[in-house]
Amino acid sequence: MEVLEEEELAALKQHQQHFEAIRSAELVAAQRLEAAERRKMEEKERRLKQERERKERERVVRAKVAASAFARGYLNGIVKSVFQQLEDTGYFYDPIEREVEVEFLPWLTQQAVSHLEQGMLARTVVAQIVADAVALKQNREEEAIAMADAQAAAAEAYAAKEAEAAAIASAAELEEIRAKATFILQHLQPPVARQEQIDAVRAELASKAGGDADAAFEAEKQRAGDAKRAELEAQIAAAKEAYEASAAETQANGEEPPAYEEPQIDIEGQVEAAMAAVEKATASEVTDGDVLSALMEHGVVTKEAIVHGLAVHMLGDGAHIHHEE
Repeated sequence: MEVLEEEELAALKQHQQHFEAIRSAELVAAQRLEAAERRKMEEKERRLKQERERKERERVVRAKVAASAFARGYLNGIVKSVFQQLEDTGYFYDPIEREVEVEFLPWLTQQAVSHLEQGMLARTVVAQIVADAVALKQNREEEAIAMADAQAAAAEAYAAKEAEAAAIASAAELEEIRAKATFILQHLQPPVARQEQIDAVRAELASKAGGDADAAFEAEKQRAGDAKRAELEAQIAAAKEAYEASAAETQANGEEPPAYEEPQIDIEGQVEAAMAAVEKATASEVTDGDVLSALMEHGVVTKEAIVHGLAVHMLGDGAHIHHEE
């Protein structure tokens, strides 16, 4: 019994030792696997860290390259632009040009303005003197003409009858104007206008008078036609109103009104006849007074030239020769 127990204890002990050996071996193997796994994880982490560091280095390098390229592109023309802007704002300038612009040109402008003002003042004074002289000459000539006209008018008024004074004075004044216009255009020496100018103005006035007569004739024809048309249309309207009143009365009596018959009136024919009946007025005659007035309006003849010519004629050839000298 004791031998069996000892054998059993020995077997248990041996089995225990074998189990512990196996467990130790398994423990060592597990530790070895854990160490290998740990080394793998550490290697993986190291590799991941290295990859992250590499990517970070690449990102930093790319950023630096981009920043360098941007800086080069930005700074490429900034120096020239800055200098150009400084030059445009006036920090860099030519001293001689600045002196000319700041000192010489304002002085030159002031001198030129002063010279122009003096010239304008002198021209104004001369113009006023000339205007005063011309006005004085005109006043004297007008006084001489007025005196002569007054003497002639007094002589004519003294010789005329009292009953016919107003009519004779008016006719004489009109005839005097016409006679003066004819004399001025045809006999006054020196002539106030060339004969071709007078003929051209006379032809222009005659053409204008003919055009005015034609326009008045056409307007009168149109007025006569419109009046005739309005008259005929009024007759037709009155006939229609009368028919409507008669028809209303007939219907009120219970009878059938007759059909309306429009009056047979040739409106266009009568309008044309009325227009054809208008007589064309002759164009007004172009007088020497009209020609003289037109020449003065066109500036060909001036009042001063006429007054001077009449004064020379009144004073004689000696005054004309003295004036020419």
